[in-house]
Formats: sequence, structure tokens, C-alpha cells
Amino acid sequence: MREVEEETGVKAELVEKICTTWHTYSQSGQRTLKRTKWYWMRCTDDRKMTPQYEEDIEKLEWLSEPAMRQALDNSYQSIRYVVECFLDESVAVE
Repeated sequence: MREVEEETGVKAELVEKICTTWHTYSQSGQRTLKRTKWYWMRCTDDRKMTPQYEEDIEKLEWLSEPAMRQALDNSYQSIRYVVECFLDESVAVE
């Protein structure tokens, strides 16, 4: 939740864990394997929503489900996996 607020300005509360993904990235010529744990969170305050440009976040916006599905077409496979895990959980979004 701290990282979400730090990188987006959005305050949220934890609902439940969705899944874990692994990916690699290069830093200073070294390949690194990174584990990321993904969580379903509920927004509690988005009045200060703004991208953290230092983390290469260029844009933030809330999407409808059809727009989200279209955006996934240009997303990393690992991000599509997270969304599939979330939707497969049959979680009722409030």
C-alpha cells in the first residue's frame, strides 16, 4: 500500500493477495530475477492521484472493463496473467 501511494498518490486498503509473478530486468549490466506479489486493493482516496515520473510512470487513469481489456492487448504477458488470476477468482468488485 505504501508503494502504491508513493508511486501514484492513491491511498488504498488491502483486500487480498491475487498472485505472484517473476520477471527479469537488467541493471548495470547485470540480469536480475525479481519476484512481485500482486494484491487486490480498494481505493480509499484518489484526490492526489498523479504519476511518479521518476519511476517511469507516465500516466494514470481509471478504466472501464472494456477499456482495460483493450489496454491489456499492449501489456506484458505477466500483467495479463495478473488480471486473469484476479478475474478467475470470481471476486465481486464493490
